Amino acid sequence: MIQEICLSQTEDFACLCAADRQLQMVCASTAAGNSPARFWAEPGQPQRGALLWDQGNNVFYLAVEDWNSRQAEELARLVQREIRPAALQMGRRSFGVRLAHGGGEEHLRSIFGGTSLELLTEYFYTFEGGALPVLPPGPPWLRIERIDADFLARADLRGLDEVRKEIGWMWTSVEAYTRYSLGAAALIGAEIACWCTGEYVSEHMCGIGITTGQAHRGQGIAPLTAAALLQQCLAAGLTPHWECRAHNLPSARVAEKLGFTLLFSPRFLTGVFA
Repeated sequence: MIQEICLSQTEDFACLCAADRQLQMVCASTAAGNSPARFWAEPGQPQRGALLWDQGNNVFYLAVEDWNSRQAEELARLVQREIRPAALQMGRRSFGVRLAHGGGEEHLRSIFGGTSLELLTEYFYTFEGGALPVLPPGPPWLRIERIDADFLARADLRGLDEVRKEIGWMWTSVEAYTRYSLGAAALIGAEIACWCTGEYVSEHMCGIGITTGQAHRGQGIAPLTAAALLQQCLAAGLTPHWECRAHNLPSARVAEKLGFTLLFSPRFLTGVFA
């Protein structure tokens, strides 16, 4: 019977897919207490049935070795009675789901209450070492600063609430984030034009999240900001990773410009809780 269990055991879940670097990254950060999540599995036998809820991106990772009606019914009850109400209370209606191990795509519609699910492909990159590429210098009116506790406490920056909100989604707490302070912001005067923060951080890995303001896109600001965070990761001995939706070509171009290598293209199904 599937039960909610300690997040430290997500490492057992990750062992089911040792070659899946994206799931390894999520599980390692969850086990380290940095990424908000909940985890259900059959005690001692996660390969028989497990569900990891990554609350930061509202993604569900499912692994079932041998589907049967009991497992499908258990998961459906869990999603409909516990997870869906909790997600709606958090304001997280849109979700993704990925089969991390084994088959079972045909069961997902019933598990998620008949919700219409659509296929989504992502790109997952890694930075495999070597020197950072030489980028053109930024304009003199642009400055890049580290996002640390002092930065987050400032009251003079436009757009800082959005940075704080994203850190709040992706980390268990702001305090957890500031233990690492892996982040960079591009400032134009008192406006945050672009920000890039570490996500899914563990002993060896760091995911990179980046947002550029609509008015500042296409000006070469994103690569400069991401390069600053990339330098922070390498100085800390972390392997940086980058993920984006396959249709987000500007994000993919930034990753490739910085020297990231595409590892694989994971398939997700997306839906909306009614």
